[in-house]
Amino acid sequence: MFVVLVVASLAVYFMTAEERTRVLRRAVRLLRLAFGFAGKFRLAEDDPFREDLRRRVRWPLVTYVFVAINVGVLVAILLGRDALGDPATLVAWGGNFAPRTTNGERWRVFTSIFVHRGVLHLLVSVAALAQLGLIVERAVGPFTFGTVLVAAGGLCSVMSAANAPLSVFVGSTGAVFGVYGLLFAAWLRGILQQSAVRIPWRALGSLVPIGAVFVLYSLATDEPDIAAKVGVSSGVVGGIILTRSMRNEGARLRRFAALGAATAAIVLMSAMALRAVSDVRPELAALVGDEERAAAAYDAEVLRFRNGHTTTGELAQYIDRVILPGLQGTRDRMDGLVHVRPADAGVVDVAHVYLRLRQESWRLRAEALRKGNMRKLKDADRVEQSSLRVFQRIKAAPR
Repeated sequence: MFVVLVVASLAVYFMTAEERTRVLRRAVRLLRLAFGFAGKFRLAEDDPFREDLRRRVRWPLVTYVFVAINVGVLVAILLGRDALGDPATLVAWGGNFAPRTTNGERWRVFTSIFVHRGVLHLLVSVAALAQLGLIVERAVGPFTFGTVLVAAGGLCSVMSAANAPLSVFVGSTGAVFGVYGLLFAAWLRGILQQSAVRIPWRALGSLVPIGAVFVLYSLATDEPDIAAKVGVSSGVVGGIILTRSMRNEGARLRRFAALGAATAAIVLMSAMALRAVSDVRPELAALVGDEERAAAAYDAEVLRFRNGHTTTGELAQYIDRVILPGLQGTRDRMDGLVHVRPADAGVVDVAHVYLRLRQESWRLRAEALRKGNMRKLKDADRVEQSSLRVFQRIKAAPR
């Protein structure tokens, strides 16, 4: 049954929206069956396997600390003034947002593991992790458990940023899937080899209900598919390597230290390999706002001119002193954009064309007003219309 659960988590990648709907409609029935199934495999307090785990590791401290940090961060967010679940709030508390992560804040691939979008998001992840930790951390040891937990979460965060660089990634979903992978590796090693701890079927069966809730919640909330794939894969591979020590309880500490350092290096190098990326959406939104404000302000000045409160020379001065400097500032900001995604390069090029044409139209208009040259005024109108057609393409671009 546990193997089915692990495989089901990977199947997220292959499901369509219709298939997910059908799965969720059957969720209640499946959960009832799962809880009934788990009741048959419930571990008694005096179960030999439970006693053996307690002798190995009395307190699963890594699990407790990880859960406490996750809960503490969410409580701190709730006590603050920022809206829970708002992307800006998540980024402020350490969420992984590629334009920030790839520009000097690589630590976000780790801090994002401890940030959650809401109370339910946290409860589902913590419930699964706490249940797993009571068995897995004691079975494989706190070092192996902690290494896989953080490595799976970090790698999942890295891959999510690479896959959707303009989305904010948070949560310990990948880390929890990593622990499921680690559990599978530890169980498999216990079956194939003589090890210090063999995880019995009755222990695996007791994990099914919460595991099913965790997987179904991931499906229902459109958690990144990559979380399941990277998380489980990291857990299985890391578990196969690190649980070799289960055959020999006297393994040297420096072997663990070397493996831990290598794992940390892999995650950090993966984070460093992320291509730097810029979020052009704020600049494009500012460009649209600047155009609309400049046009409205100039229309107000034209109205004053028609009412006899200003002259054409003063209109030209307004363009020179207010509109053109503002437009140049917008152009400088757009020129300063670096690491633009290929998907955004087209709209950025369009923005540059618009700025060049708009700047030229205002220059021609100011010159025509100063000299009273109707021909140049018509030239200004023609260039302005060209720039505004380009501007509409910028407004229509998805942001």
